Amino acid sequence: MILYPLIYQDIYKRFNIKPSRGVLFHGPPGTDKTLIAKALHHECNRYNRKITFFSQKGAECLNMWVEDSVKKLRFLFAEAHLRRPSIIFFDEIDSLTPIRSERQDHVRTSVVSTLLALMDGLDTLTDVFVIGATNRIEAIDPALRRPGRFDCELYFPLPELNARKDIIHLYVDNWEKNSRPSNEFIEELATDMVGYSGADIKAFCNEAVKCSLRRKLPDVSTTENKKRACFKSFQVEICDFIAAKSKIAPLAHRTLHNPRKKIPHTIQPLLQHMIDRILEDVHKYNQQFLNRNKNSCGSHDLLSNSCLLLTGTSLQGQTNYIAPAILHSLQHLPVYMLDSTTLLENSTTEESCIHKFKQMYQNLPAILYTPHINSWWDIVGDATRIVFINEINKVKNNIFHLSTAHVQYTSLSPSYKSCSTSPNIKSLK
Repeated sequence: MILYPLIYQDIYKRFNIKPSRGVLFHGPPGTDKTLIAKALHHECNRYNRKITFFSQKGAECLNMWVEDSVKKLRFLFAEAHLRRPSIIFFDEIDSLTPIRSERQDHVRTSVVSTLLALMDGLDTLTDVFVIGATNRIEAIDPALRRPGRFDCELYFPLPELNARKDIIHLYVDNWEKNSRPSNEFIEELATDMVGYSGADIKAFCNEAVKCSLRRKLPDVSTTENKKRACFKSFQVEICDFIAAKSKIAPLAHRTLHNPRKKIPHTIQPLLQHMIDRILEDVHKYNQQFLNRNKNSCGSHDLLSNSCLLLTGTSLQGQTNYIAPAILHSLQHLPVYMLDSTTLLENSTTEESCIHKFKQMYQNLPAILYTPHINSWWDIVGDATRIVFINEINKVKNNIFHLSTAHVQYTSLSPSYKSCSTSPNIKSLK
């Protein structure tokens, strides 16, 4: 998006193509959106033309005086034009451009309108590119997200298994050889660290070193003890990683309930064959869904309508073990959970249902997980059920719907059976 307009300007002029002027990075905190922007600047400078990089926090542009805030933005774009080719990077852009409404103060509304006008003016300001980064894409004014402003939106997910292994290797490979954990132990660590972001893994590796220091040298608190300590034999052992894992709680686990879990070793002989059979069926009906190109940006393969329903008594493990293990195997896809707790987050259950689907729209294809569907389906009103059915039908080609019920299939509500019926439905009893 950035280099092609700079290198192949003649082709763009020949076909009268206007180059992209903006890209929006969004995803959970700690997934290195800011780091990617800086790495992008470094990569661009490897070519013939040097690119100027402007980094600005969203809140830094705001001032209690409207004129000062608007003046900062105009000066920033004017400076970028003078020193072009250039990249303007807005970190935490949601604080700068919230959704405009009557309740918003005049300063923020004016700033949003000014930024919209300045991005529209990029058609005449050649060689200026804008990057925005946010953890809350739903809080950004929708006018910024149309083509011609932020042309592309790139989702930064939490790292999956292979990515977590690479990140751990990135930090421990710089250690001395006798302190590095084995590849088998790193793979086991990465498997158990579902929900850890890149920042969480970095903190985990740092904490392992600190745990080793406390274990080996508990009395190093003064200069005299430090001089007597021998650091040549200092190394990080497996017990230090285990101790660090008990102390580092990833942000995703602190702010959200993570339904993905590995099946415990004690339960594995009982249920592993069933989980393998389910995943085989899911793979059969949704091969493109499970093997989609993870490097693709902004485009995904369309899926066939897929719904998996696990039914049975409360002692058969469909909610506690089977469904979490399935989600753990599909960890490269974002999962959105809708249950009785999330339905009560807003003033009405219909509003909660709509809000959950709006979040899911941002990151399709995705997994919709509805545990204990029988416990709330008959309790909520007709309006909530209608909203749920309509929203499912809107995105049925881009979601994998996983449900569990602690009753037999014949005891489920007829209205839920009708909404979940599809050519690929699989009811596991």
